[in-house]
Amino acid sequence: AGDGLRHCRIRPGQPDPLQSLIELFLKDARSRLDKMTAAMEHSDAAAMISNAHTLKGSARNLGAAHLGRLCADLEKTVKIGGMGEAATILLEMRGAFEHVQQALLAELQK
Repeated sequence: AGDGLRHCRIRPGQPDPLQSLIELFLKDARSRLDKMTAAMEHSDAAAMISNAHTLKGSARNLGAAHLGRLCADLEKTVKIGGMGEAATILLEMRGAFEHVQQALLAELQK
């Protein structure tokens, strides 16, 4: 998918849309992970579900399927009251995000 996106570049001198998309995703994902951590500390299930749902869509749109699956797992777990298990999933999500971030930043170097 990355090669296809590279061929859709805008005219020389214009901003790189792929770089803008990646930067926006990374900034938003970090913010949502932080919000979920804070929500976990305050047992705010609604905030956890909302942020996980939004991050799930963004991750899937960028092809980060594993991160998207973890977001879906977190949503489901919190909905049934599994806050303890949700903490473990949130840690996994942070690790998955780090991998996604590395891959996206490497894509920008191409």
